[in-house]
Amino acid sequence: MSRRFLLGLLAPFTVLVLIGGGVASASHTTNQLDVCCAWNGSLNDSDNDGLADLTYSISGGDAVDQATVEAAVEAWETALAGYGFELNKVAAGSGENFKIRLQSGGGVVAGSARRSFDKQGFVKSVDLKVTLKSFGIASDQEKIGEITRHESGHALGVNHADFDDLMDATVGGANVISGCDVSGVVAAQHWKLVEGSTTPHKPHVTHVGC
Repeated sequence: MSRRFLLGLLAPFTVLVLIGGGVASASHTTNQLDVCCAWNGSLNDSDNDGLADLTYSISGGDAVDQATVEAAVEAWETALAGYGFELNKVAAGSGENFKIRLQSGGGVVAGSARRSFDKQGFVKSVDLKVTLKSFGIASDQEKIGEITRHESGHALGVNHADFDDLMDATVGGANVISGCDVSGVVAAQHWKLVEGSTTPHKPHVTHVGC
């Protein structure tokens, strides 16, 4: 059995998955992706171009690693283009909505996402970590891209899938943004991406079937 690398979702959500294993089977029969939470008013048209947006920064790694990460994040923008959404890269420390940090090693964790919430329970910022080495094995550019797409999905409001999908809890297998992943993000940010509201509200659902 090939080794698969753990992807983490940190407090207030902690997910533990055995190496080489998968998410425990649930009582339902339909594949599903868990929906977490909505962004606060930061998800807005900050540059007045008619598109809802969030900003992100990248730090650490070399120029090649950073280019791979940027392409992986922008893949989400492409996937969500039909919903009037964009992601704008900015300099680190400029008040960005989520920070992506490339670190040299992560032990047994390939990547992680830590969300911070405001007093109303809406996401106000996210810190992402993408490791360049886990289990003592250096991550190639394909793996770095997969980890970044996965953790960016958490930044956009979804948790884990219980089937082979980009958003399942381990690296390996499906590694592209699926229609299910898009549906999960749209459900999480329904108040803005579908309703076009200026007032955030919690997602109407806890998961989407896939």
